[in-house]
Amino acid sequence: GGEGGGAGASKSRGKAKRKAAAGGGGEGGGEGDDEQGRVSKKWRKENAHAQDAWEEALNALQPDSDAEEGAEAAPKPAAAAAASAGASSSEPAAGGARDPRLQGFRIGGQAETAEEKGEGWCGPWATARALLDKRAAALAERQEELGGEAPPPLVEWSPKREYEAAAARRRRSAPEPVPTLQALATEFVCANIDCVEDFGALTPAVQHALATELCRRRLFRQPQLRLLAPPGLPLSELVAPDCHQIDEQALHETLEPLACPDSRLALLSLGFCGKCVTTATSQLIARMGALESLTLTGAYRLTDGCVAAICGARGAALRSLKITGNQQLTAAFVASIASECDSLERLALEDLIYLPGEAAAPIGRLTQLQSLSFRGTRLLVSSSMLAAVGGAG
Repeated sequence: GGEGGGAGASKSRGKAKRKAAAGGGGEGGGEGDDEQGRVSKKWRKENAHAQDAWEEALNALQPDSDAEEGAEAAPKPAAAAAASAGASSSEPAAGGARDPRLQGFRIGGQAETAEEKGEGWCGPWATARALLDKRAAALAERQEELGGEAPPPLVEWSPKREYEAAAARRRRSAPEPVPTLQALATEFVCANIDCVEDFGALTPAVQHALATELCRRRLFRQPQLRLLAPPGLPLSELVAPDCHQIDEQALHETLEPLACPDSRLALLSLGFCGKCVTTATSQLIARMGALESLTLTGAYRLTDGCVAAICGARGAALRSLKITGNQQLTAAFVASIASECDSLERLALEDLIYLPGEAAAPIGRLTQLQSLSFRGTRLLVSSSMLAAVGGAG
């Protein structure tokens, strides 16, 4: 029992000594802790090793520890010290000056300032919203600088003509014209084209109107072609603006009765005819005895031989020729046109993207030419065009 009592007394005396030492040297202990923290912080900065260039740049931007020590060593009033002690638990110390490149980072205990927090995000939407929010204030500030009045315009301008009012007046004064009886009849017939069995003999104007309306409605097919060009009737003109739904056999059957020396067909115009115009079709066209005007648009299956056959047979009588949308034709077909079609007055060779640069030179031999078009023919050179225009006059 004695030994146990002595051990307990010695433990209580050890605790009392440690407590007395802590109470007597409170200030000295606190100063020792602060000094030890400054030394450890300085040691960490001096012995910091950056892993890359970015970390090295951030280390260089840290506030100087000597400056921090000087700021901490400055005397503070009691009230300010108490306020700072109370605020230290909620906000981090400011430390050194904030570098603008560190905005948005928390490095070395430095948080964003109140001004930086008010700037907002730097994205395009946030920037646009900030500009809109500040626009009214900027306008008020500008007007205050100018004495409270809006700035006058640099140039006094007034429109000479009010386009919208003029357009409204034109609409009121010129209403849409009443459609003609022929236009109404054409629309009605084309809307019910499946019920038509036969048109009989049509004038060229009526045939053109019916073909145009049917192509606009995308109803121009083989049955409609036979209605507009029935076999056995003498036709002087045949116009089909859109033949993309006509096959080769149907067109061949329609043109075969017209391919004779006694044919009266003087005008043949086929649009988007690449599917149905072939070498056999060109041979039928070459046998049309009265042909004077030929238009083949989108005829991508034509070759130099096809055009040479047509020009060789009907070139002397042709007055108008238009061929577009072909990638096979070369300078040889232009030479055949220039040598065989002496009476040409209108010539259009358009969208022939692979026609050689000097291909247009032979056109200068056509002395009767009044209209010439090479639209979309990209490879022609200036010297060739000058030769064609200069020779044709």
